[in-house]
Amino acid sequence: MNIEQIPLKIWTYWHDENVPGMIQNCVANWQHSNPKYKIRLLNKNSLTEWIKIPLPWNFENLNYSRQADWARLNLLMEHGGIWLDASLIATGSLDFIHEKKERYASEGFMFYLDCFTKNPSYPVLESWFIASIPHGKFITGWFNEFNFATVNWGNEGEKYLIHLKETYGHEKYQNLLQNIDGPDYLTIHMAAQKVMQIDGIKAIASEGAEKGPYQILAEQCNWDSRRFAEVMLLSWLGPIPRLIKVRGFERDMLTTLLNESHPIDETSLYHQFMNSIKNV
Repeated sequence: MNIEQIPLKIWTYWHDENVPGMIQNCVANWQHSNPKYKIRLLNKNSLTEWIKIPLPWNFENLNYSRQADWARLNLLMEHGGIWLDASLIATGSLDFIHEKKERYASEGFMFYLDCFTKNPSYPVLESWFIASIPHGKFITGWFNEFNFATVNWGNEGEKYLIHLKETYGHEKYQNLLQNIDGPDYLTIHMAAQKVMQIDGIKAIASEGAEKGPYQILAEQCNWDSRRFAEVMLLSWLGPIPRLIKVRGFERDMLTTLLNESHPIDETSLYHQFMNSIKNV
């Protein structure tokens, strides 16, 4: 059993200081449900207060998702804690994460995407929720690989894919690829596969996202962003998931429906966990 504990810290990132109301309310809800955790919402200016190495030379030119990817892996490597994407809804305490870490005797806990995973021995790990001890072997290897790709190719993820194919051969590259959709964009997913499959570093324990934070979107809405947004605004009488992942697509659709004055039921998940939104 790994006796080192996950620090009671929650990290997240928004690229500038003008944080949308929807994001502000998600973060405020985390604090309300997890008062003993220290929450740090960072941006590209405040990020440097917490990292111990220089930002990549091309950081300013990275798209926002790659900036956040670099930040999450570095912060967790150096400080440990829990990374939540800024629009991830936490409906209660995150203490269950520590229980899962101990149950799996792992360096942390996260989620994998079953629809991307061809080889269950190497689950395709998602990056919007990562809990890790500081300086864990996997999070360190993951950061080092992603940093290598970032420094060398920046936003040009297709060049990282070419590097993997030319370095390790077609067969191993196909093993790394699994069923990942858009691997040139999802460099962080490919980097994790390289660390597991090529470097042989055991991954952080994970469970399926489609049965967890993606359950409403995947099972109830069949990955339909508009349907998901509507469900979030309608009456909700079923069990409440511990975590609900809201991607950019769904966030944009929620904004559209709210701008169209779509009714919000008082029992809706939106009203319960994302209410009082003034500026979406």
